[in-house]
Amino acid sequence: IYVVRLAGGAPSLLLVGDSKPADPTWSPDGNSVAYSSSPGPNGSEVSILDIQTQKSNTLPGSEGLGSARWSPDGKYLVALNSGASRIMLFTFATQTWQELASGNLGWECWSRNSKFVYAMAGDWLIRIEVSSHKRENVASLVGFRSTAYLQDRWDIGWFGLSPDDRPVTTRDTGVEAIYAFDLEYK
Repeated sequence: IYVVRLAGGAPSLLLVGDSKPADPTWSPDGNSVAYSSSPGPNGSEVSILDIQTQKSNTLPGSEGLGSARWSPDGKYLVALNSGASRIMLFTFATQTWQELASGNLGWECWSRNSKFVYAMAGDWLIRIEVSSHKRENVASLVGFRSTAYLQDRWDIGWFGLSPDDRPVTTRDTGVEAIYAFDLEYK
């Protein structure tokens, strides 16, 4: 895992190891990075690197979990199990995991206020309320042709949220359309 300064320049090595660190997510205060590691036959687990000490610790109970995402308020992490069939919620105050949602899931993403986790769930974009675990459908993806770097392998397009929590994704429009854009520089 490398870090590149916002102003540019050469990448600096942040984390390397036999555990194959991947899929990093920064803590809101910028002092830690949670990442997936694959230490052995049990699959991945979630570890946290303290930037100041350069020491990593594995979160208890995170065996078989990966793709961690830190909540904006710093109180939680969510992670997917190895089959992408469950989103698990880690609460730092209690150091415990609990199931937040189940199904065919991917691309978990936090709302800016840390009250909701959005995810792709089969043919739906869903939103799960953290306090109640209530799940609601946000948008149907039936017939939606997505494109992303994982589309060819797992038929999963990319999804994220804009700074004002509006869903953002990629769309496959084919190779025959031509678009023109007028840019306004500010």
